[in-house]
Amino acid sequence: MFLTLENQTVNTAFFQPLTGLAAASPHARACPEFPDADYLEGGVPRGLETSPSGRAFLQEHGPRLTHQPTPANYFVTLHSDRPLALLTGVNLTVLATANRTLPDRLAALPELARYECFAVDGHWHHAAAHDPRHDGAKLAVGHFYSLNLRTQTLRHLAAGEGLHEHDMSALKRIKPKGLRQDVPQGRRGLLVYDKAGIDFDYWNRCRQECAVYFLSRAKENQVLEWVASMTWDRHDPRHHGVVEDMRVKTRAGHMLRLICYVDPVTGKAYEFLTNEPDLPPGVLVELYRRRWDIEKVFDALKNKLGEAKAWGTRLGARTTQ
Repeated sequence: MFLTLENQTVNTAFFQPLTGLAAASPHARACPEFPDADYLEGGVPRGLETSPSGRAFLQEHGPRLTHQPTPANYFVTLHSDRPLALLTGVNLTVLATANRTLPDRLAALPELARYECFAVDGHWHHAAAHDPRHDGAKLAVGHFYSLNLRTQTLRHLAAGEGLHEHDMSALKRIKPKGLRQDVPQGRRGLLVYDKAGIDFDYWNRCRQECAVYFLSRAKENQVLEWVASMTWDRHDPRHHGVVEDMRVKTRAGHMLRLICYVDPVTGKAYEFLTNEPDLPPGVLVELYRRRWDIEKVFDALKNKLGEAKAWGTRLGARTTQ
């Protein structure tokens, strides 16, 4: 009995998730000089290779592409709105497929069955070669990302605007619906952010409009009024280190939870704030611990993939990157 094996190259298997997505996009358009499918397949190695510029990438790696674009076609595409719309839609399709198929890293926490949990943060790298200077220096370029704590998929939420956009300015520009990130109806979204993401008025708006909740470290200078102490299962090993779980109120009247935790290994004390009312305190502490995963992703982007500077000055080019 003979077996016939499909003759598939590693390159074909690697790009398989992109197959047919360009043609299926409502933003697709026939472009013989630089087809949409080639635009997508060329963008992946541009992100993976450590070429210092687009011209260097075309010179060194262009001959390996299925259809090598001319520098003119390549740079026009990088600055065009239509290819960016195509790329955005394809990116979300690939992301949705990955989220359906990758292992669930939060499956061992049954209380999170109704939640989609994300670590959200801003990431900064060097300016593009032709960026203008301000007071003699070029300013860093910011992007805001969300890491799905179930599947470890990374979602680009927004590129920073202005000279140095603050985290809360970007979150408000994304709006509560954008921060929900297509979480299905009937499920809650929980965003784990550092102290830069604290704005209690906006937290309340996100909870009311889209069932999106926040978890953060407490700021040192915050004034909070004790309202009530909560109870939790002190015999559950997941709560080891939890000292207090209490309801507190801000000066503006926002009701929150303050969780006091002492790391059993280091003895260091932490305080966590959240507007999520139901999850066990130890589970929330564990979710914040996993926020560090997004910092490791940023380190990989900059140091392993060489994405240390912006590809272009225009917002569209930066978003494409």
